[in-house]
Amino acid sequence: MFDTEDSDSRERAIALVLSGERNVQVGPEDVVYILQLLEDPDPERRRAGVILLSLRDDPAYNSLLLNMVLDREPRVSAEAVEVLAAAPERTRDFLFSYIILPAPGLTAASVRVLERMGASELVDDLIPLFASPRDEVRDAASRAVAVLTDPGDPRLVAAASDPDPLIRATVLTTLARYDEPLLIPVILQGFGDPDARVVQAAQFAILNFGDTALPPLHNLLYDRDPDLRRASFRVVEGLKSPRSLPVLKDFIDHPDQWFRNAVRRLMVRYGEEAVPWVADHMSDIFADRAATAELLEEIGGEQALDYLEELLDDPSEDVREVARRAFQAEGLRVVPRLDRLADGDGRWSSPWAFARLRDLGVRTLLIPDGDSDIDRDRLKRLLTDSTAAETEAYLNEQAWMSRDARQDYLLM
Repeated sequence: MFDTEDSDSRERAIALVLSGERNVQVGPEDVVYILQLLEDPDPERRRAGVILLSLRDDPAYNSLLLNMVLDREPRVSAEAVEVLAAAPERTRDFLFSYIILPAPGLTAASVRVLERMGASELVDDLIPLFASPRDEVRDAASRAVAVLTDPGDPRLVAAASDPDPLIRATVLTTLARYDEPLLIPVILQGFGDPDARVVQAAQFAILNFGDTALPPLHNLLYDRDPDLRRASFRVVEGLKSPRSLPVLKDFIDHPDQWFRNAVRRLMVRYGEEAVPWVADHMSDIFADRAATAELLEEIGGEQALDYLEELLDDPSEDVREVARRAFQAEGLRVVPRLDRLADGDGRWSSPWAFARLRDLGVRTLLIPDGDSDIDRDRLKRLLTDSTAAETEAYLNEQAWMSRDARQDYLLM
């Protein structure tokens, strides 16, 4: 018993219980002050109130302590769970009663405490809670079952084929909590469930396994069933692992439009990491080369331009158009690259690169505020490599230049 009228006595009692001391006598006259502590803005003082109230060892206060399990502060909530679980002879029947009462928050709180007690006999009562419309109840029941039993428990196995889709979905969530890779094929079966909630639960469950789940996920991408392909792709998309790129490239031209577009969007999200795999797809004899070139264009970046430059004079007009459009969009930034391609760089010379370079060169040399990084002397020499007649003919085609500007250029 401590003197609730004496502030020093009260603070000593609070300090004692927060330090771990439990040999503090609490009398009925102290309860009014303890109830004030339970509403204190300071989480540590609320936690002290929970401990002090539990020391009364009176079933009449079980409801108050159970409500404190719902406290917004994890330290207070955890303390309430501990003090209730530490007195099973006083609290067990009380907690069991809340499993069947229509009070979702308190039901979830009761399940948390019973789980902490290790009440394995609770499993028969918990599995029906998998059908609760309240997320917090299903989550608490799922966590408790994962702690109190193993994945091979016949009750859990039977629930996996329950007619209620919420029960089936929560079973998959529960299986993922065991963190056992051997359960991955079992969870993947949920991808074929007719109920979207079960499919979604299976997807979230598989995400918990990370890259470990990729081999069977990749296999499902090749399945003939479009629903299985899509369900698997959503998880692969969520994981966004580099290990998926060699597989994803096989679906860049997939006949399923939804699947094809989804794969392309994901490749763009990968960015330059995906470029070598997209470029590799160009060599596939069945590839839509123009569409693949467009994907490289959409990904963008220097590495994509490395591959697109080889397509500037491609035999296919559609492919050439995409590659040239990508280069044109880069403006003056690609002048060094065009310079190298125009010269051949010891490999091959691109006529289009030379024409584009000449076009950029004329504009750069004649516009006073041209890019200062451009080697103007080098461009001037390049433009005089062709015959005077060819240069004059080219300049005459430039409608944007005045006649005097064309003459000035020819005299440079």
